[in-house]
Amino acid sequence: MSGNGAVGLAGNILVGGLIGVGVDAVTGATLDHFPNPAVITLVPVDAPGESSKAAVPLPRQPKDNGARTGV
Repeated sequence: MSGNGAVGLAGNILVGGLIGVGVDAVTGATLDHFPNPAVITLVPVDAPGESSKAAVPLPRQPKDNGARTGV
């Protein structure tokens, strides 16, 4: 009985999922965003007259003290 129950459960999930996808496509829900409206704040990469170098620090290079390891 447990083998048949697992197959039935898998079939219900598959058929229900396909029906759900079809309903969403027909109603237009696939094109809807959640949360709606989506609020996105954009930040300019380079604003006119401003340098972005001060805002983004460059990675520091390791100091070469002349010591060699692994040789």
